[in-house]
Amino acid sequence: MKIYVAAKYELKEIVRKLYGILTNAGHQISYDWTGEEVEEPHKIAHEEVSGVLACDALVILPHERGKGQYTELGVALASRKRIFVFCTGISKGWNIFLHHRECEYVRNEAVLLDRLRILEGP
Repeated sequence: MKIYVAAKYELKEIVRKLYGILTNAGHQISYDWTGEEVEEPHKIAHEEVSGVLACDALVILPHERGKGQYTELGVALASRKRIFVFCTGISKGWNIFLHHRECEYVRNEAVLLDRLRILEGP
């Protein structure tokens, strides 16, 4: 399954750890933005939207000061992607779209991997 992970840029080390967990479980990352420098913002914006469109599921790590990750969430919602909100549930007030019925909250990596396994089917 192709996964896109949306998060605040400052959380890139946490995202890289999650990439390792996901790829070790057999998933692919649709776009790795963690190595990007913001020298060409138009290129990065295009690649990130393309990464969301290419994924089967989006995992978002919400942050109260997040910006771009909520644009990626919007693209995923509009594209009818599966969406997993990776947190303990305290972030629902940070962005109205975290309330959307298509957003499924997962509290840890084990629950996320289990939900992705169910989506893949037998």
